[in-house]
Amino acid sequence: MTIPDGAGRPTEVHWGLVEDAASHPPRPAAPCPTVIIHGRADETVPIAISRRYAAEHPSVRLVELDDDHSLLASIDRIEQELIACLRGGASGAL
Repeated sequence: MTIPDGAGRPTEVHWGLVEDAASHPPRPAAPCPTVIIHGRADETVPIAISRRYAAEHPSVRLVELDDDHSLLASIDRIEQELIACLRGGASGAL
């Protein structure tokens, strides 16, 4: 089977990958506290997907940023969120 890779180039994958993917839930539960960082201007992955997932899973906190899919303008904020998550708290002044 041919599917696009991360850069959009057609890549051959074994059909077993598709069969394995079909055996898992489309949006598996996050068994631990999880932070999703998503750019509001993301044109690759619609932010509605992350909003829905966070709403369905109480252990998930969604951080929406004024950025695109690359999140390159948000590196400092991502670092703050990562540190806060690893410390077991919410974001804010560190």
